[in-house]
Amino acid sequence: MADPIEIVELDVPKGFPWGGSRNGTPIDTIVYHFTEGHRDDPRVVSETWIKPSRDAPPDQKWGRRASAHYINPRNGLMARFMPEEWAAWHCSSSEGNARSIGIENCAYLGEVLTPDQEARLVALTKDIMSRYKIIRITGHRFISG
Repeated sequence: MADPIEIVELDVPKGFPWGGSRNGTPIDTIVYHFTEGHRDDPRVVSETWIKPSRDAPPDQKWGRRASAHYINPRNGLMARFMPEEWAAWHCSSSEGNARSIGIENCAYLGEVLTPDQEARLVALTKDIMSRYKIIRITGHRFISG
């Protein structure tokens, strides 16, 4: 069993559309992402998925069409946004979403993770690997299906 990691639970609002059933697809992939901003507060990252932007059409109920299972801020605790049992919308395809767990790292592309972020990411990755038969760990730009 991997070392325990402290995780803050964020609420997925009722009716949130950017996630859903895995339709029985086994989890075998972990996908790392970079948020390109929103560095210290996982709630701010999740709000971009929940709330429409200021310039969104008036009839747009939700934010950008994305979500992830975990958010790893520069400072603070790892946060879980979406249950692992659900497919989050973090890959470019339904198949990729169904078979993977997505982790958003709060950093700009090319920026080095902080030592605390790296430690949390390693601990979470080990924990996920202890519970699923993971055959692939990759970055978002390398996942197509």
